[in-house]
Amino acid sequence: MKSAMKLNKNQIKQVEKHERQKKYSDLAIQNTNNSSIASKASVERLYQDVLGAHETDITVNKSKQYFKYFVPKPIRRSPCINRGYWLRLHAVKSRIDSILGSSDTKVTIVNLGCGYDPLPFQLLDKESTHRLRNIGTVSFVDIDYPELIKNKVTIIEKTPELKSIVGETKMTSNPRTLFNSENYVAVSCDLNEIQSFEEVLSFLNLKEPDVIKIFVAEVSLAYMTAEKADNIITHCANIPNSHFVILEQLLPVGPFESFSKQMMRHFLSNDSPLLSVKKYPSIESQINRFNRLGFPHVNAGDMAHLWNSVSYEIKKELEKIEAFDELEEFFLFCHHYVLVHATNDEEFLFDQIYKFPNVKSYPKNPLLKMSMRVANFEEDLSLCRKFGSSAKLPGNEILYSHGCFNNRLKDTMVFTTSGKYANTLSDTVCPKERMCHSITCLNDELCVLIGGRGGPNKPLHDSWLLKKTEGAWRWTQGPNLPEPRFRHQACALNSHQLLIFGGVTQGPIFLLYDSETGEFSEPRVIGEIPRKVSSSLCFDQESQTGVISGGSSAAYSVDDDMIVFCFDEASKTVEVQSTYQNLLFMRYGSKSVFLDKDHVLVVGGMSPELLFGQTTTIIEVDITNGDVSQVEIPSQVWEQNAPMLAGFELQKLETGDVLVFGGGAVCYGFGSVWNKPLLIGENNIDLSVVSI
Repeated sequence: MKSAMKLNKNQIKQVEKHERQKKYSDLAIQNTNNSSIASKASVERLYQDVLGAHETDITVNKSKQYFKYFVPKPIRRSPCINRGYWLRLHAVKSRIDSILGSSDTKVTIVNLGCGYDPLPFQLLDKESTHRLRNIGTVSFVDIDYPELIKNKVTIIEKTPELKSIVGETKMTSNPRTLFNSENYVAVSCDLNEIQSFEEVLSFLNLKEPDVIKIFVAEVSLAYMTAEKADNIITHCANIPNSHFVILEQLLPVGPFESFSKQMMRHFLSNDSPLLSVKKYPSIESQINRFNRLGFPHVNAGDMAHLWNSVSYEIKKELEKIEAFDELEEFFLFCHHYVLVHATNDEEFLFDQIYKFPNVKSYPKNPLLKMSMRVANFEEDLSLCRKFGSSAKLPGNEILYSHGCFNNRLKDTMVFTTSGKYANTLSDTVCPKERMCHSITCLNDELCVLIGGRGGPNKPLHDSWLLKKTEGAWRWTQGPNLPEPRFRHQACALNSHQLLIFGGVTQGPIFLLYDSETGEFSEPRVIGEIPRKVSSSLCFDQESQTGVISGGSSAAYSVDDDMIVFCFDEASKTVEVQSTYQNLLFMRYGSKSVFLDKDHVLVVGGMSPELLFGQTTTIIEVDITNGDVSQVEIPSQVWEQNAPMLAGFELQKLETGDVLVFGGGAVCYGFGSVWNKPLLIGENNIDLSVVSI
C-alpha cells in the first residue's frame, strides 16, 4: 500500500489559501441572507395584510409577523424593493399553496439554503386560520450552512412564539440535526458538498412515494457552480413524488445589458458571485435544465409573468399601502428573476391561476444598422438625472430641466454643440422641484413647462413660461392646468400652440395651450385615442401629423399599439388616421422622433412582456403602413455602454442626428446605473454642457 503523498511548503500554502478563500466566500454568501431577510421584514411590516394572499382571500395573517424575530432593527426599503420582495414571497408561497391544494396527503417541504426564512412558522402556526388545513399534514426541513442553522435554532429556542409553533425538540443521534420536532427539522449542511447532501437525504428518509416532497431553493443554488447545483436537483428528482420550486436570477438578453451587468457586478463585489446563471441565463434554458435533470413537467416564467397572474383586487390592495411610481424599474427587476416549478409527478396538473404562458419572442423584422457612439461630454459635468424633460432651443442648444438624481431637482441645464452657453438663471422665480413633467419649445423665445409631480401622490397643476428677454432666459408662472397632470407628453403644433396628451390625471385626454391667449382648451377628437400614461409622442409640424406609441391606458397593463393622427388648427381637431399593433410597440416610458415625414424612431422604454435587447431597444417605423425595422446597437456600444433607457430624453439635432441622453435606474438592491449620452446618426459631433 502506497503511503500518502506529502505536500511541500508551497503546496500547503496553496491549500491553506484555498480554504481561507472558500471560508470567506461561504461567509459572503451567508451574508446575503441578512440583506434579504431585512428586505422581507420591511415587506412584512407594510404588506402583511396581503402576504401570501389568494385570488379569493386578501385578508390573510393580518396580525401575524414572523420576520421580526430575525430582524431586531427593522428598516424600510424603497417602494420598488418592497414590491419586488412582496412578489418573491408570493412566488414561493403561491407554488406551495398550489401543491398543497392539489392533495390531502402528507407533505414534506425541504428548504434548501433556508437562511432565516420563517416559512415553517407561517404555514404551521395554529393561530393562522388560513393555515389550519396544513396542521398535521405538513412538515418542514430547513437546510443551510452549519453556522447559519445554529444561529436560527438559537433564535427559535429563545423565542417562545416560534418555539410554540414548532414544538419541543427531540434527541437525535445525527450530529447534523440541530432541531428535531414532530413537524420541523433543522439540518446543517454545506450544499456545495454533494456527499454531505446525500447523507442528509438518506437519514431524512424521503423515499416514501405517498408523501409529497417540495424542495424550495430561493436564490440559494445561484451561488454554486452549475455542476454542483445540478447535482442537487438530480438527487431531488430521484425521489418519488417530488416538486422543485426554484427562484433565481436571469440574464435574459445576455450579460452586457445594463441591469444584468450591474447585478453581476454587485454580487461579485460582495464576494458572492452568481455562477449558475452563466449556464442557465434564460427561461428556456431553465426549462431544459429541469427536463434534463429528471423533472419531466415544468412550469416556468419570469416575475413579470407572475405579476400578471396576481389579481386586480390584490394589486389594488398593494397600491393602497404604498404610493408607487417606479414601474420601469419594477419591470427591469421582474425580467431578471425566474420562477420554476418542476415535478416528477405524472398526474400533477398545474393550476391555471399559476400556469405561466408559453415564452414569447419578438417578431422578426428587417434589421437596420445606424451609426452610434457615446458622445463626448466634459468630464466635470454630467447629465445624471432621470425623469427630467428637455426642449430643443435655437442654434443646437438643448435645455434639460428638473428631474431626479438622489432627490428631485429644480435646476436647469443647457448643453450645446457650439460651446456658447446660456446665461445662469440665478436669484429668479423658478418652478419648484419636480419630475415626470414636460417642457416644450414653441418658438425662439418661449418654452412651456407643464405639470409633473413631487412625490408619487403629489401631482402638480402649474405651468411655467421660460421666456427669452434681452438675450437671457427667465421663468414666469403661467396659468394653472384645469387638473394636475404628470407622466404626460407634449408637443409643439406650431409657434404658439402646445398639444398635451395623457398622463396621470382626471382631466381630458388632450389639452391645447395657446400662448397668444394664455388659455387651455380641450380639442375635438375624432377616432379612438385612450388616455395613456407614459406613452411616447412626436409631431411633424410640416405635415401636421403626430404619433402616439405604447403607454398604459389601463391599470397594470401596457399597450402594444401605435396611433397616427393629424391636427387641424382651424377646427382644433385631433383625428386618428391609422392604428397599428406590434409587440415591439409595447413600451412604457419610450421616446420617439420623426426622422422624415413617413418614418419615426422609437427608443427605449420598458415592456412587461419581454426585456429589450441589442436589436429591440430601438426601432424604426414606417407610419404609412406600420412596418417595423429593428435598429441594431453596435456591439462596441452594447458591450461597453449598453443604455439604460428609463426616464431618459432624446432630441433631433439640426444635423439630423438623434441625441439620447439622461435617464437611468436603480437596479433593485444592486445599485444605480446612469446613461452616457448616445448619438445616433451618420454625423459625429462634440458636445459640451453647462448648468444654468
